[in-house]
Amino acid sequence: MTGLTQAEQIALTRLGWHWSDDYALSVIDGTWIARPVGSPADLITADSAAELRELLREDYGRRRPVSGHACDRMST
Repeated sequence: MTGLTQAEQIALTRLGWHWSDDYALSVIDGTWIARPVGSPADLITADSAAELRELLREDYGRRRPVSGHACDRMST
């Protein structure tokens, strides 16, 4: 997390809290990055934590059938 602002560190930690079981998360040179654990060749990138969160919700919805657990996740 070196080089991130405190707000970015907090945002990355929050994303990790909700998504780290399914995605490897990082921020490199201002680009927010997620790699699905089961498909590490797939790369999801965004310009902000908020944008990445939305992209993760969409990607997770495509990869996983909707269930109680997925619905909970979709609200984070």
